[in-house]
Amino acid sequence: MSEIINFSVEDGHVIKIERSGNPVGKPVFLLHGGPGAGANWENKNLFDLKYYDVFIYDQRGCGDSTPLADIGHNTTEHLLTDIKEMLVHFGIDKAMFIGGSWGATLALLYAKKYPEHVSALILRGTFLARHQDLEWFLSDKGVARLIPGDYEEFLNIVGKIAEATDAKSIINGVFNTLISDDDLIKNQVTIAWAKWSWAVLNFSFEKKIEFFVKSPDQIFSSVLIELYYAKNNYFLTEEILENAKMIKNIPTTLIHGSRDVMCLPEASWTLSNFFRNGTLKLIHGSGHLSSDPKIRQAMIDVIEDMKTPNLG
Repeated sequence: MSEIINFSVEDGHVIKIERSGNPVGKPVFLLHGGPGAGANWENKNLFDLKYYDVFIYDQRGCGDSTPLADIGHNTTEHLLTDIKEMLVHFGIDKAMFIGGSWGATLALLYAKKYPEHVSALILRGTFLARHQDLEWFLSDKGVARLIPGDYEEFLNIVGKIAEATDAKSIINGVFNTLISDDDLIKNQVTIAWAKWSWAVLNFSFEKKIEFFVKSPDQIFSSVLIELYYAKNNYFLTEEILENAKMIKNIPTTLIHGSRDVMCLPEASWTLSNFFRNGTLKLIHGSGHLSSDPKIRQAMIDVIEDMKTPNLG
């Protein structure tokens, strides 16, 4: 059983939620990446829907939530408040949270703020939103050295608007272009950013996967929101690992592909040291995406293991 809910939150945003499974089952929320990437509705197939009550949703401004590409009243704190409001609305005191990449970031932040409302965490390809993570992704000294041809193609467009090839310069140049009135260069930069991201994601696959199909407006909103958050340091007031002791007792599984060059395995390794009830599963030969067969199977296995009643 699935139900689509258009959930109104403050400041005029309406969030699309898909609720699937057993309405009196173990509640679980899936938090997507980006920021701004939008939900993968097929991820409900990871679950035994006779047991779990599964909530998948698009965060503010992206996917099928409205208004699309709206960065007004769209910060990390707003996203955390939205999660809290959803739990209250659906009468849920405690839920399991599953997040990949930025979704893992958001799950960690929610657990730090409301540990009493989190039954367990499953974090895939964790992104810690550090300066070094952005430098790795964007500068000429990071993942660019593994795929120099793709990076050169990226710089052929972005190099015209960025003052240098460090992360801050690229982020500022791209964001300022996206909020400009020049539709031609906005479109070129949007496509260049999306293609670069996809090239990095594709690194771990022997056979390249096809570019994820979205509408042009959804691609633009995804890139705009991602850059908006990056430019503002993801609206963080402290490093994610600061005060991590708040969540050390939450049962947590970290899943990370050994060939993930979008978010390096070091992030999950570092994070694993903070959990008393934590498990790190390094998946040999796999990359960043949940669609990677080995990553997907690892997630299914962990979700199945979480069906034990003492974690609910």
